[in-house]
Amino acid sequence: MLPLFVILAGGALCIGYMCWQGLKVQQAANLAARMQGQQRVGGGTTVTNINVENGLTGTGDRAPTREEAQRMVTDINALNGHRAGTPPGGVYGDFYKAVRNMFGVKEGRRLFVPPPHRGANTDAVKVVRVLKPPKILDLQLKPVLLEAYAYGGEDTRMYGLPRWGGTGVDPTTPFYKTAIPRGSEP
Repeated sequence: MLPLFVILAGGALCIGYMCWQGLKVQQAANLAARMQGQQRVGGGTTVTNINVENGLTGTGDRAPTREEAQRMVTDINALNGHRAGTPPGGVYGDFYKAVRNMFGVKEGRRLFVPPPHRGANTDAVKVVRVLKPPKILDLQLKPVLLEAYAYGGEDTRMYGLPRWGGTGVDPTTPFYKTAIPRGSEP
């Protein structure tokens, strides 16, 4: 009777842990969407400058499929090709770092933060984590793929106007500050 109780208690703890991690992944996606909605640049001198400001010039993480997640549990080298590393900067780089900081080192091994999918008014952000269930009585269960989506959009303080990015000459100075020469303001 005791072994059955231990197995049931272990299963309940495992399910509780997976639910807790699912909430944590959704919380991370909500944070990323909020940052994406508040910091996204919608205007600039060129499309390239806009993409640089938004951090979308390089590649990002690629979310694994269920079959790829199964391989990740048994082969740690299966992670190669899915993680592109920390983006250099911009909005994507900011929320990538914030999401990674929400998880510990061991939790972050199978955590993926793909680049946002940009829309006209709202952007979709996705966070994926692969959980490896514990081995019970020499039985390895399939991995659990936790996916969370969240949506961020226009900055409510901008009233529908696009946020302007850099000029390309000096990426730290926004375009609107360089468009009017100093001394010519009314």
